[in-house]
Amino acid sequence: MRHLWIGVVLCGVVAFGCGTSGTRGPSRETGDLPDASPDVGPGDLLPDEAVMPRDGIDGADVQDPDEGSDGGNGDPSPGDDEVGAGDTAPDGALDPDPETPGDAPPDPSEEDARETVSPDPAPATAGTVVDAPGNTGSGFQDASRAANGVRGGGQNAGGMDVFSLGYQEGVDNYLVLSWGGATVHNGPGADFVVFENGFEVGAGSGSFFLDQIVVMLSRDGVTFVPFPHDYVAEDETKYQSKPEAWQGFGGRYPVKYNVDSNPVDPFDHEAAGGDPFDLDGMPLDGGEGQAIREKGFRYLKLVAAPTVLNPDTGAAFVRDPASNGADIDGVVARYVQE
Repeated sequence: MRHLWIGVVLCGVVAFGCGTSGTRGPSRETGDLPDASPDVGPGDLLPDEAVMPRDGIDGADVQDPDEGSDGGNGDPSPGDDEVGAGDTAPDGALDPDPETPGDAPPDPSEEDARETVSPDPAPATAGTVVDAPGNTGSGFQDASRAANGVRGGGQNAGGMDVFSLGYQEGVDNYLVLSWGGATVHNGPGADFVVFENGFEVGAGSGSFFLDQIVVMLSRDGVTFVPFPHDYVAEDETKYQSKPEAWQGFGGRYPVKYNVDSNPVDPFDHEAAGGDPFDLDGMPLDGGEGQAIREKGFRYLKLVAAPTVLNPDTGAAFVRDPASNGADIDGVVARYVQE
């Protein structure tokens, strides 16, 4: 959280260097939170990856994962042949224009195995808060702020309309959003953008204050698959603030996009900032990751990276000592279909 103190921070950086707890602006009322415990298996959350939806989040649209666009019958389980959002026809449906004899069958490994998407999509904000254990409904612990539109503060400042995560596992370290039961599909280019609240400390300095996030995707709101991510610093036990060191994470770049004062194309990275994600980056593993890549997802979970295990070190991902939790401004997707 680093919004109101930007002017102070810039002066402080010049005089004393970057490292005070006021760097990110408004502080959490809960004070400094302990570092995540590393005592779980490599690559796992610490310790629970499953999400059970919660009700009663003030000011936000709350949806049960069983509610969707499938006529109230619940989401199909992974591998189910039930027709869902974006499916063009049930399995076994007659082809109105069948192939002529001798045509080779399609190769299921090719990219056109993905669900059909709109050729001219309109970006849509994830406007439903599904689960936010740290929500209090007030201030920076008001989860609805992560679902009411992106209002970034620009290259050198953090925004104020954000929901803040903490580092207490299962208490305040994650947020689950959805598009009200719609499915986000894989199409050309980036498919969604996560807008956290990083900023450059001093114009043109190349030094950034970041709060990294592990992004996880799900079709049913229960089974979440992490987007592939890797901290590639030479020494992964030491923190680096360079965005390029945190591959596949959210919270890497400043947020320039603002629905009120800078309503640019959220998928124009140079103009909008944020962290773009392409579902082509999901694994071709023959499992749920590949199903999400080909059929899309409905639920997105944002987890504070310092509460996730780094499999390269066996400990939680490192963080900036001055950081006290990621600030979620919003998520925008491009290929969204009911």
